[in-house]
Amino acid sequence: MYRQFYIVFVRKLIQRYGRGYEQQGTQALFPVVAAVELFNEPDYVWLPDEAQIEKALDPSASPCDKYLSQLYLSQIPENDLPGKACVRRQGIYLEQDIGFSAAPTALQNFRWGTKFDKYVATFADLHEHVSFAVRDEIQKSGAKVRLISSAVTHVNLDWFRRMFQANAKTFSYVDAVAIHPYHWPRHDIHDMQFIGPPFEKDWTLMSPRAFASQYGKRFDFLTVLASLVSSRSSQRSYGLSRKAIWVTEFGIPTKKVGRDNSEETLRHYPVAIYERAASVPAGITAIRWEEKWQAFFDQVSPEYLRENQVEAFFVYTLRESAENETHDDNHSNFALYRSDWSIRIAPETLTQLANFFRRFRDGR
Repeated sequence: MYRQFYIVFVRKLIQRYGRGYEQQGTQALFPVVAAVELFNEPDYVWLPDEAQIEKALDPSASPCDKYLSQLYLSQIPENDLPGKACVRRQGIYLEQDIGFSAAPTALQNFRWGTKFDKYVATFADLHEHVSFAVRDEIQKSGAKVRLISSAVTHVNLDWFRRMFQANAKTFSYVDAVAIHPYHWPRHDIHDMQFIGPPFEKDWTLMSPRAFASQYGKRFDFLTVLASLVSSRSSQRSYGLSRKAIWVTEFGIPTKKVGRDNSEETLRHYPVAIYERAASVPAGITAIRWEEKWQAFFDQVSPEYLRENQVEAFFVYTLRESAENETHDDNHSNFALYRSDWSIRIAPETLTQLANFFRRFRDGR
């Protein structure tokens, strides 16, 4: 029933909003949609509860076996040995020392459990059927709409790999694959090395924790995805061969004292980021928001994106919500404008971002 609901929904979406849609003399009522992204971050927001931290109803369930898209590295496992003992310290779970070393389990062999595998297989099935419905509606109506895969958190190639292994047709009908390459390597939000040293290790041979720490949350890991989509082999590319890459979310957040971040927390953890115009409270170590954006512009060019098969690039997010996401709370910390449309970021940085988009659009 869930799958059928989505199939009906996406067909109606194309019929109502698809650019160029025309069938039996009927055109789209509001022809504004140029692309459809199927789902948002199934490797993060839709996970079985015990595999989550941030959005979990019960974060203490399986505390040392959280999936690698989660932020807290100590709770992402290194091996899949059963019965790991955990201890809670300063609000975060850590594995207890069991007195002997256990070899890390490679991602390609890692067993997350029967329930997790069932979830991946069910989602891969949903992804195949819904993408087929969109493709069918586009072809029947002549709509000029690009079909984009579900987007993963950061550059989570493990999730794409598991989807393909569960259902080899899961990416068959999409034009592009979507990622959200937020830059947070080693859980260091202050890191400004958007293009780092070469990836020397095969990511499939790394433990989940090592992958999440060193590769998956690095912006430039998209180059590894680019090598997959450039492949001619569907099997070796996990079904992503000859797909374009869409960056459907990317942003740099501020992180300031407010509802979501206490002064005590920001004093204890060096993660504060303040815009240049704001004063930093005493005792808090912070970098400037605009400086991190400048590091991005200095390293990542529109040419770099195009060379790595990136066809579209979206910033998250333009403006604070007018209701419950203002003043650096929740997702408003990514916003370039306040809810009243005044500029949060330095005007010269906003101009640089606008020029970046123009160059990307115009092929310069």
